[in-house]
Amino acid sequence: MANLVKGETTDKVEGVLYDLTKDVIEFLDRTENGYSREKTDVMVDGKSVEADFYVSRVTRDNAQPNPEYFQKIIDGARKMLSEDYVKKLEAMRTVSTS
Repeated sequence: MANLVKGETTDKVEGVLYDLTKDVIEFLDRTENGYSREKTDVMVDGKSVEADFYVSRVTRDNAQPNPEYFQKIIDGARKMLSEDYVKKLEAMRTVSTS
């Protein structure tokens, strides 16, 4: 279960925002078992925008996504996010599998 963890105000997380209908959000609320929907402010084109995200209700310091799921995260990041961010993700995979 991938998760955001609160850090410093200068920390940065890259991602993709989707504009979802109310029906889709309600579907996710019902089907994303083990997750709860929360709100945060994100920067889009230099402007602050409120966005929802799902966070796991179960956390452990040593929790790791399975390798197949983590590869999907990296593959998606290669298509949508910065090269520097992809490198950070790949470095995390190396650390988690050693």
